[in-house]
Amino acid sequence: MTLPKMAQAVATAILALTAGIASAQPATSSGKASVTQQEYQARMALAFAKQDVDADGYLSRGLLVQEISVEQLAAMDTDGDGRVSKAEYLAHAMKGFRE
Repeated sequence: MTLPKMAQAVATAILALTAGIASAQPATSSGKASVTQQEYQARMALAFAKQDVDADGYLSRGLLVQEISVEQLAAMDTDGDGRVSKAEYLAHAMKGFRE
């Protein structure tokens, strides 16, 4: 799997797991945003908080880390510490946002 496809798969997994908070499609099929970048980032921050089951600021346990592959986790875990910080999560989630 190429890196862009892996990033898309991770973003899809994130959004699927947080469907109650964030829309799986931040943009319409025409590419026009249905929400602003700020609104989408706020939704993703809420999604992070929902997944941070022990409220330590990292995704090291919980649904997301159980549902994604080692490769997908590595794509999000940019500092290589084996867990995903809020900053890493938001940076990864925002890669696919289109205004």
